[in-house]
Amino acid sequence: MMETSVWSYLAVLRKRLWLILLLFAVTMVVILVRAWRTPPAYASSTVLQVMPLESEEVTLFARQNTVSPADATAQVIFQFTNVVRSTGIAQRTLSETGIRMTARQLLDGLAVERDPAGDIITVSATAGTPEEAEQILVKQVELALQQYRESRARPAVAAGRFLEAELDTAERELENARAELLRFKLDTGFEYLDRVYVVVEAGSE
Repeated sequence: MMETSVWSYLAVLRKRLWLILLLFAVTMVVILVRAWRTPPAYASSTVLQVMPLESEEVTLFARQNTVSPADATAQVIFQFTNVVRSTGIAQRTLSETGIRMTARQLLDGLAVERDPAGDIITVSATAGTPEEAEQILVKQVELALQQYRESRARPAVAAGRFLEAELDTAERELENARAELLRFKLDTGFEYLDRVYVVVEAGSE
């Protein structure tokens, strides 16, 4: 009975062999056509190490929350990934490199992967030629790092400007006080106000 069923299957396969071969041929033709029409893609990648620094911000009237190194690293990677995959950075990269593609196409070929075991991230860019892939990668990472550093430095810059303004105000107040002191000396006739001696006469009882 088993041999009969096997021979039956073989007979069906032999009868439909032309259909199986036709489907196989059509599938191979479709794969070859798609491979021929799809332009070649080249990838370039670079490795970055995340080194979070201690926060230099000083908060007033509030205690600063402590963040673990792992959380700080995860936050840096999250923020940098958003920056490097932003449309604005992609448009600047295409503008400065002169590569002809859209920002959407650039971002579709851009990948950021984090090593689960550490603080290493890999940024990869894909393009039609090896030269374009390398140019996109280098410029995209360079612009992203520049914007990320600027965004991180904004609180320190604002604090520096505030201190400079306060210092200018204190210097003006000091100059006004000196001018008032000089005017007082001239009006009262005291040449050396800081050397006024008080003479106390002792009376007899």
